[in-house]
Amino acid sequence: MPWPGNFVSYAYHMPYLDKDLRKISFAISDMSHPAAPVCADRNPWLDKNVVQRPTDPPDYENFNSVCHGGKGQNVLYKSLAVKFEKKPTCGIGKDNIYTHGKYSTGQGHPVGTPPAGNGDGWPAGYQDAYLVGEKNSKGP
Repeated sequence: MPWPGNFVSYAYHMPYLDKDLRKISFAISDMSHPAAPVCADRNPWLDKNVVQRPTDPPDYENFNSVCHGGKGQNVLYKSLAVKFEKKPTCGIGKDNIYTHGKYSTGQGHPVGTPPAGNGDGWPAGYQDAYLVGEKNSKGP
């Protein structure tokens, strides 16, 4: 059976509640900020083609999708603009679009927390972009 991640090469905003249903959802709606990222190239944290992932949070700012040789990613914003961004810190307030923010702040954090597993985590607030997709590999 083919896995969805083998055919889906983009990441999309995580709008859902956390797995324990204790956090509210931060879905993008018509009232969302126009600069809110909606979709982008595949999240590098969930890509089997990535050889080495950074281990130091400051390095997360330069950890791009591998779709363009690691030089950046195409990002679709709520305003319907598409831009090639050279860094993943391009969300509202320069939030990292591939990590989720610190829950204690209630807002996005520039370095954030990388997804674990198949995109675990959820946005920490309305300004926290968190773009995920299915892993492009079989199994967990």
